[in-house]
Amino acid sequence: MATDLSFGAVPPYYREVYNILCPSQESKVDRDMFVKLLMKASLPKQTLSEIWDAVDNKQGYLTRNGLYKALALTALAQQGKSINEKLLETFSDQELPKPSLGDLSDLKSFSIQLRREKNPSVLGYTYGEIGRASCRERV
Repeated sequence: MATDLSFGAVPPYYREVYNILCPSQESKVDRDMFVKLLMKASLPKQTLSEIWDAVDNKQGYLTRNGLYKALALTALAQQGKSINEKLLETFSDQELPKPSLGDLSDLKSFSIQLRREKNPSVLGYTYGEIGRASCRERV
């Protein structure tokens, strides 16, 4: 696809989702994490499979660009449109559509849990979160 979705017409919501899925900016969206995200779209399994097929790089993870394409395709599918990357090219001068994914707070917890399971030596907390936890223990 000619359009690079990492920049330009990417809505802030896409970046918010990316930051939840990849808080360390590791640039790889885990497949399990992505599946959990897609399930929040309340689309038929066949449609979700078509979205995955459209963005899958066959490496077990998605890039940020792949995630953004998936979010756009999800939004279009929720509008009743077919899964077709060519539709994304019509948004070159405007903001991509925002999918309806409900509350994302459970994804942050799942993201931390998944990273701990896959890499137990990494806690998955930011410095600020550790500092807040430390302050709570003192009280």
